[in-house]
Amino acid sequence: MKDALRILHLEANPSDVDAAVAALAAEGIACEFLRVETRADFVAALEQSGFDLIFAEYSLPNFDALSALAIAIEKSPDTPFILVSGTVGEQTAVELLKKGATDYVVKHRLFKLPIVIRRAFREAAERSERRRAEEKAEQNLQRIRALHEIENAIAAALDLSDVLRLLLEKIELFSPFPVVATVRLLNRESGEVEPLVCRNLDEAEWRINKKRTPSGRAKRICETKASLVVRNIQTDPQTFNQEVYRQCGLVSFLGVPLIAKGHSMGVLSVYTKMEHEFCQEEIEFLYTLADQAAIAIHNAQLYDGMARANRVKDEFLGVMSHELRTPLIVLLGYIGLLKDGMMGEVNKQQENALEKLLACALDEINMINTIILTTQIEARTITREYRSLELSDLLDHLRSTYKVQTDKKDVKLTWSYPTAPARITTDGEKLKQILHNLINNALKFTDKGTVAVTVRALAASKVDQGSELSSLDSYDASKQRMWVEFRVTDTGIGISKETHRFIFDKFYQVDSSQTRAYGGVGLGLYIVKKFTDLLGGQIELESESGKGSTFAVTIPSQS
Repeated sequence: MKDALRILHLEANPSDVDAAVAALAAEGIACEFLRVETRADFVAALEQSGFDLIFAEYSLPNFDALSALAIAIEKSPDTPFILVSGTVGEQTAVELLKKGATDYVVKHRLFKLPIVIRRAFREAAERSERRRAEEKAEQNLQRIRALHEIENAIAAALDLSDVLRLLLEKIELFSPFPVVATVRLLNRESGEVEPLVCRNLDEAEWRINKKRTPSGRAKRICETKASLVVRNIQTDPQTFNQEVYRQCGLVSFLGVPLIAKGHSMGVLSVYTKMEHEFCQEEIEFLYTLADQAAIAIHNAQLYDGMARANRVKDEFLGVMSHELRTPLIVLLGYIGLLKDGMMGEVNKQQENALEKLLACALDEINMINTIILTTQIEARTITREYRSLELSDLLDHLRSTYKVQTDKKDVKLTWSYPTAPARITTDGEKLKQILHNLINNALKFTDKGTVAVTVRALAASKVDQGSELSSLDSYDASKQRMWVEFRVTDTGIGISKETHRFIFDKFYQVDSSQTRAYGGVGLGLYIVKKFTDLLGGQIELESESGKGSTFAVTIPSQS
């Protein structure tokens, strides 16, 4: 207990105050009393604060303990409030206790006052400790939520700057005083620690100042992989250009390294605008945030690296494909001349050899064209060229390309589509490429049986249900939009259910051990999916391993 307790006593009778002083003195408790008896004086005294206890008579001429208790709870909630009265009954006292009073003593038993005071201080200390524990638990919960929010932002692959700004915002949220927070990134080529994002600083000015100021502390943190605390950065002899920190009002400094996979990536720093001694808990929390920042930066660097590698790969494939295509076209020309007897008579054996050579060269050309298409898709240079066309003409032309189709004598290619005139508006070349790829795929993976191509028109409102129009020419454009469904069904090797979700991925092949004999690079269905999306269509797959496959592409007629 303090040497002398300061007690605010709401009491009209000075002799009652003296009696309280005497009762406390008898137990060796020194105290200083301030007696008040009006609301105005009571409020004025509380606003001065600094009181250890409040004593109150229940009833005064112009004031009462109940009103005083409400004021005390508002203005000084942690100060014990003890009712010291000669007129209060037990029921009234209990009512006051329910409303927040600490305890009560009747005036003719003031000898109990020291016991009540000690109990009040003990309970106040327990309440204070409990409140601190609750506040600590709530703060820890808020920190966990903040970390979870940052983790979600990282997992959602948001922009790196947005993730780091969210992280800096959380630092400010858990600081009891204004702070400035920054993230700087280590440039491995120059060795400098360069500005990335900041909070509560003028970003342009910060970047300029950092260019003028050597990054000695930040480099040391990166090299040692350890935190660094400076109590006053304005007066520290190792601070270069102290005036910059004075102008910005930055005083205390805490910096922790950003470490990912054992390598320093940069520094997360916090500056306070008043001198502050960072506690271990604050340092540990900043380390936790630094780990999150390092993960975000590392992921962003990996993503950028992969994106660059993909661009280089696509550029390489594009260039190489064009370079390979040119001599193959020349080769095709000479094969055609030889085969047609333009360069001398060709016997039957030579003609067969030229046929096989021609087929191989055409396969290579098709593969190169596929790679070129893929690089154009990846580079987003593919465009749509909508025009009105006769659907039957497009299908007749497509069918004619398969007249001399394959050396697989046990595979029959069938076609079913309305021959009545009907116009649709779409990109004909993209549609033909979709159908070519699906038909070629079906023929390639079918050793025996049939490959069936069927076409039907669907009403726009019935696409999901598959409601068929009676014929293409029955479509009424004034009433609804038309969709056309193209189905390619085969009796080939089929596709297992488990691989359906991967089948349209670039370079994916169902089972390398099973499909290696069929050739190809796994780009045909990738192009089908991309072109279907480009035309605003839908694609569905029905297949099981060993039971054949059906690909259904539904394309809208653009208005």
